[in-house]
Amino acid sequence: IAAGSAVATRVESGHFQGDLAVVLEGVPDSYSTAEWPQPYGVWDVTDPVRASLLSAFQLGNQPLGYGSTGELGDKPHLSKAVAGHHLFALYQRGVWADREQGLAIVDLSDPLHPSVVGDWEGAEGVAFLSMSINEGGTRAYLAGVWPPFWGTSATHGYLFVIDTSDPTNPIELGNISFPLRGTPSSMFSNTVSRDESRLVLADGSWGASGENGILNIFDISDPTAISKISTVSLPESEGWGSTMATDAVLRGNLMFSAWLAAGVRATDLSDPANPVQVGRFTSPLTGSPSISDLALLGEDHIVAAAVWGPGVFVLARPDQIQR
Repeated sequence: IAAGSAVATRVESGHFQGDLAVVLEGVPDSYSTAEWPQPYGVWDVTDPVRASLLSAFQLGNQPLGYGSTGELGDKPHLSKAVAGHHLFALYQRGVWADREQGLAIVDLSDPLHPSVVGDWEGAEGVAFLSMSINEGGTRAYLAGVWPPFWGTSATHGYLFVIDTSDPTNPIELGNISFPLRGTPSSMFSNTVSRDESRLVLADGSWGASGENGILNIFDISDPTAISKISTVSLPESEGWGSTMATDAVLRGNLMFSAWLAAGVRATDLSDPANPVQVGRFTSPLTGSPSISDLALLGEDHIVAAAVWGPGVFVLARPDQIQR
């Protein structure tokens, strides 16, 4: 399960047995921009030394979420994930005030012929900016802002929970709206706990007095009655303008979050209404690397990727360091 420019999954079907990577714009130059403005390349990476392109598809003809109309236009920013032989991807259909946004589900069981099997058309006027799914791919969590576009005038954030247990018939289970604490705003990422009781949404709001980006913590144990538990933010003194929440991962009661120039913070959520910071990491490298993306590595480590500077870091969890 992943989000970004590429995702990978294991497929065991009558058509294919092995590992697939779905790569945004991951196709040879022979796929012209005019015909394939935003293609997904499906690659056989069972043997990563001899990866081979199996097919290509697109969810429309709107590069980077802009441009002309299409049957299903793609909005690729932090907006896709895989579980088993299904790809989940946010899309955009239409342009500007007439556009619609939602969730497309693509069947990859025959990677030579990927097909869209499910389509949840979203909520009118909400610009969806991030998505995550649970480990089984039976629920999708979509976050966005209203009114769009890109939160430059947004006043509210939204979180939707979608039942995807039947990929051909995605159904909304519940949603919550909450006022934003600053604009512009962008829902950079959201991540759900393994037991699906909590969700952390990284909101890049800035402009709120004394804050730079916000982590919103939700109780999603009952998707029909979602509630906001608390927020986490860093003070303005820690680098206004270069500090905001961009990503978070959960492991048990620990939350690890990326804050660009402010590095990585570890927060204890044993009492989610009162989060407590228990660890921090800032890059020792020159070039002002800003930590933007996080991933879990096994049970005991975190991978932190830097943007605007060099560095990929492997960090030990605070509870492991203390042993």
